[in-house]
Amino acid sequence: MAQDVAFWLYTGYLSVTYFISLGKKRFSCGYFTQIHYFCKTGVFFKESSNTTVIITIADILLLLLSGIVGGFIGGYLGIGGSPVYVVVFQYFFMRIYGTQLSGEEVVQLTIANTVFSRTFASLAGCWKHLLNHNFYGKTVRTIAIPATIFSLLFTHLLANINYSQTAFSIVFIAMFMPLLYKMLADNSRKKVFNHPYRIKVTFLNLAGAVSGILTAVSGLGTGFVLIPMLNSLFNIKIRKVTSISLGVLFITSLAATFYYMLVYRVEVQLPYTYGGISLLLSVPVMVGSLVFSPLGVTVSQCHSPRTIRITFIVFCAIITLNELASLAVNLYK
Repeated sequence: MAQDVAFWLYTGYLSVTYFISLGKKRFSCGYFTQIHYFCKTGVFFKESSNTTVIITIADILLLLLSGIVGGFIGGYLGIGGSPVYVVVFQYFFMRIYGTQLSGEEVVQLTIANTVFSRTFASLAGCWKHLLNHNFYGKTVRTIAIPATIFSLLFTHLLANINYSQTAFSIVFIAMFMPLLYKMLADNSRKKVFNHPYRIKVTFLNLAGAVSGILTAVSGLGTGFVLIPMLNSLFNIKIRKVTSISLGVLFITSLAATFYYMLVYRVEVQLPYTYGGISLLLSVPVMVGSLVFSPLGVTVSQCHSPRTIRITFIVFCAIITLNELASLAVNLYK
């Protein structure tokens, strides 16, 4: 049963890429050979002038599962599922294209496809919040405009320079730990919460600029900075914060997706890859995200604000420990 589902899913999205290739005048009879081969063996085989790609049903299911898990977590916490996508995409790009790509290209492709998948996860989550009458368009626009500008600016800069992972880890931990601690120490029962529309525009613009920069550097998304800032510093309720975070995340991710698709290029020609977006790997993740991100939003509406806060803090603590481990390894080297 699982094999049949994987086959029809993969055949469907290969058909989409086929019609895209027709529009770009890249039609090849080899496409039908690939489908026939996949039907017989359960292995997708693609060979170009300098790259050979082998994708199995297990790979498809892993990509789909990462979309399901990332989409659910992203909808529940308002973070878009980026930590899950980053790990999975980095694994596949290293395994499949590791010998053809440089380390910097693997990092950029990982971020590009994480951003692409996150766009659809956040869109589905925003739609669910809109249906629940829990969407704040004015606040989202106020934060998203500077976040998008700074995200694109730093994305372009980092695509053309080599930046230190050690330096990023230090900056990330230095900025993130105080926010996480304040979120943990706050007593939500004694707080006086603000309405999103009462926050000064200048403060929201600043929050957008900071989150946009960290999004470009890490690929994790604006939610990891926005949620503790809006909840702990600006005293906005956590349910409203997750909705705002998803809205900002969608706008910034959409802009970055266009950049990676239309501007960014890698030296190696990769199959079914447009700019930095690999449809071969990202579409199964996107499908899982689209379906399960609204489910995460629905589940979050059933839980108390305290439960959502604690879940976010635990999740962020894991990310911070990972950054500490990465920092320790880089300093040891």
